[in-house]
Amino acid sequence: MPASTPNAAPARAPRRSLPALLVALATVALPATAPTTSARAETPATEAEASRQLEFARAELKMGLWERARRSAASALRLDPGLFEALMVQGLALEGKGELARAEALLRTYIDLTGEEARPEAHAALARLVEPAQAAPLRPRRQG
Repeated sequence: MPASTPNAAPARAPRRSLPALLVALATVALPATAPTTSARAETPATEAEASRQLEFARAELKMGLWERARRSAASALRLDPGLFEALMVQGLALEGKGELARAEALLRTYIDLTGEEARPEAHAALARLVEPAQAAPLRPRRQG
């Protein structure tokens, strides 16, 4: 009969790496605590493919192909978790699809991660999403 150790510590779950957290963030609907460091693609070929996917996403965004743009941007982020612009493109695509809460979460995350380097279009999109909710008072329905 094998001997067991009664005071053995339970196994801890492994901590997630920054790339894994960013990929998970790209697929969730709620904002998460953003890491403060950036991660880059492992190889130049992967980084090039991520950039190509982001170009596709931007083109699809211009054509109004919201879901395709979102998927291309998510692919770019999986390939290069440090390509934070893909978060912004996903947010813009979700805005186009009408998924405003998810769009706002991704845009806020992008702005938090990039700080002063955030693109103006992200700030403009976030303003479009936030201002109507704050500016439009609730109106009672007319009965009768």
